[in-house]
Amino acid sequence: MKKIQFGYVGKSVMAATVGIAATIIAACGGGGSTSAGTPSSFVLFASMYHKVVGAKADPFVRTTEGGNVYEFKHAAIGRSWGTDTDETINYRQAYGAQWYHVAAMTSVHHYGLAIKAPITNSTLPTDTNSVDISNTNNLIIQLGNGAGANNTNTHTKYTILLNAGTQTQAPEYAWPYSCTYDQTLGANSRPGDLSPAGLQQYKIPLSSFTCNSASALASVKSGLKEVVVKVVGGSDAASASTTLNDTLVLVGHIAFIKAE
Repeated sequence: MKKIQFGYVGKSVMAATVGIAATIIAACGGGGSTSAGTPSSFVLFASMYHKVVGAKADPFVRTTEGGNVYEFKHAAIGRSWGTDTDETINYRQAYGAQWYHVAAMTSVHHYGLAIKAPITNSTLPTDTNSVDISNTNNLIIQLGNGAGANNTNTHTKYTILLNAGTQTQAPEYAWPYSCTYDQTLGANSRPGDLSPAGLQQYKIPLSSFTCNSASALASVKSGLKEVVVKVVGGSDAASASTTLNDTLVLVGHIAFIKAE
C-alpha cells in the first residue's frame, strides 16, 4: 500500500480535477466500460458529496456521480455530529460523521459509511447500480479522521470493504462477495498544518484485499455495488477506551485505476 500526501486543494483545482475525471468517465461509457465494451482502466466511483434536497429519510447524502450514501452503527455507539450541510462537506472536501463509545468495543461493535455505486445506465440513483472495475488493479481513496486533538483515544484503523452481489436483509446484511482491507491512518489523516481538512490519499492494490471466497474478487471487480469504510471493535487499542474516543470518519474521493 502506498500513501500519497494530500493537503488542502483549492476549489478551482478541485473543480478542474473533477471535471477532467468526469470527462474521462463519460468517455468510458459512464460506468467503467469504454464505448467498444472494454472495461475502463479508470473508474471514478465518487468525486464529491452533497445533501439530498428535501430528503425526509435515507439517503440524505449522495455522491456527485449519483451513488447513495448511508451511515450505519451498532446500537451501543453514539453519534455526536457530522458534515451535515453542503458547507461542511465542501470545507472538509469529504463526507463524514463522528461517533463515540462509552464502553469498550468488541468485534460486534462497528460504525461507518456505505457509498453505493454511481449511476450507470439508469436515470435515477438506486442501491442496485454496479460498476465494472475488472480492468483496474488499485483503489485510490481519501480517508481522514477529523476529530479534535483532545480525543486521545480516537480510532486510527479503518476497515475498507468492496461488496458485490445481492445483500441479505436484517439482521445479517451480508454480501455474497466481499473483500476487506484494514488501513491504518497516517499522520496526515488528522487535521494539521499539512492537511487542514484531515485527509490523506491512499493507493491500495486490489490484490491486498482479503475476500470471503475464492471467486469473490472476480465478482467484485465485474460488478462492484458499494464501498464501505468502517471502524470495527478490537481493530486497534482505542477499542478498549470508554472516553475521549470520538472518531470523525471522513471519506473523500474514490476511484479505481490500472497502475504499477
